[in-house]
Amino acid sequence: DVDSGELTTLATGFKIPVAVNLDNEDNLYVADTTLGRLVRIDIKTGDKTLVATVDPGIDNLSLNSRDELFITNMNDNAVYKINTRTGASRNIVRSELSVPGGLDIHTDELGIETVYLADLFTYSTVDGASGHVTDVKRALRDKFEMPMSINLQGDRLAITSWFTNAVEIYDRESHEVLATYHDFNFPVDAVLINEGEVLVAEQGSGSLLLVSGDHGEDREVVLDEMPGLAALRPGSRDDKVYVSDVIEGQLLEVDVDNGKTRVIAEGLDKPEGFDVAADGSIVLAEVGKQRLVRIDPDSGDISEIVKNLAIGLPPVDNTPAAYIQTGVGVSAAGNIYVTSDLNTALYKITPQ
Repeated sequence: DVDSGELTTLATGFKIPVAVNLDNEDNLYVADTTLGRLVRIDIKTGDKTLVATVDPGIDNLSLNSRDELFITNMNDNAVYKINTRTGASRNIVRSELSVPGGLDIHTDELGIETVYLADLFTYSTVDGASGHVTDVKRALRDKFEMPMSINLQGDRLAITSWFTNAVEIYDRESHEVLATYHDFNFPVDAVLINEGEVLVAEQGSGSLLLVSGDHGEDREVVLDEMPGLAALRPGSRDDKVYVSDVIEGQLLEVDVDNGKTRVIAEGLDKPEGFDVAADGSIVLAEVGKQRLVRIDPDSGDISEIVKNLAIGLPPVDNTPAAYIQTGVGVSAAGNIYVTSDLNTALYKITPQ
C-alpha cells in the first residue's frame, strides 16, 4: 500500500522473481529467472497459473496495449514473445552469444579445434569448424562465477570474472570446478604458475598477485602500479608471463619470481587480448585501431594481420580500463579466433 506502507504477500514459491507487470485485466505476471517460469497471479485470490516455461535467464518482461507478453533473456541475448494462452514462445531476436570476452583454444590429436569461451552469462565451447555453440554452464541455472577471461593450460582452465571478483579453476574435460577464489578487486585475467599457485591480474589494485592456499588466502604482490592490466598468457618460460597494458599501450614479459619486466612492444593503441602462436609470435588485439597484429617477442617488430574489426567497446564508469576483454586465441594450425564486443560475435581468421 503506497499510502500506508503495508506489505501484503500475494504468492510464494518462487526462486528469483525478477520482474512483474499487470495486464489490462489486473492479472499480475511474474518472471522467475532461475526456474525459467512465467506465472500469472490473481491479485485478489493469490491463485497462481503457470503460463510458460523457458530457459533460465529471464531478466525482464513487458506487456503491450493488447496484453501481448514479451520477455528478455540475458543468457541468450534474446527477446521472446510469449503466447499467454498456450505458453508457446517465439524468437523476436536472439544471439548464440551474449557478452563474449576472453577465450582459449584446444586442438586435439585429429586437429579438431575447440574454443573455450568466457561469455559472461555462460561458459561455452564452440566448434571451430561449424561454429556450433554448447553452453556448458548457464547463469542462474548452474552455480558458477560469471566468466570474462580464460586461460587453458594442459587439462586445466583458469577462468576469471571481474563481474563477481572471483577466479575459478576448471577441469577441461569434465568441466568440474576444482577451486574458487573470491574477494579480488576487479580481476581481469589469471594464469596457472605452479601446482596450487595462480597469478591473478587484479586491475582494481593495479597488481599482479601470486595466489595460493586452499581458499586463495595467501597473496603476494609480484608487480604493482599497473592500472592498465588487460590480459595474461604464459610466457617464454615457466616462471614468466606476458601481460598487456591497455593504458600504457605496452606488451610486457614479467618474471614472476622477482617482478622484473621486459617491454616487448610499446606505442600500441589499447592492446587487450592476445595469444602465443606455434612459432612463438604473439597475436594481439589492438582495439584502439580495431585490428589484429603479430608481434615478434624478441625484436618487438609489429605487422598487421587484419583491420576494421568490430572491437573496442569503451568502458563505463568504475569498470576496468579494458572493460570486456577482446579475446584472442591461436590454434596449433594457425587459425585465429577473436571475440567482438561490438557485434557480439566470434570471428575465425585464417592467415593466407
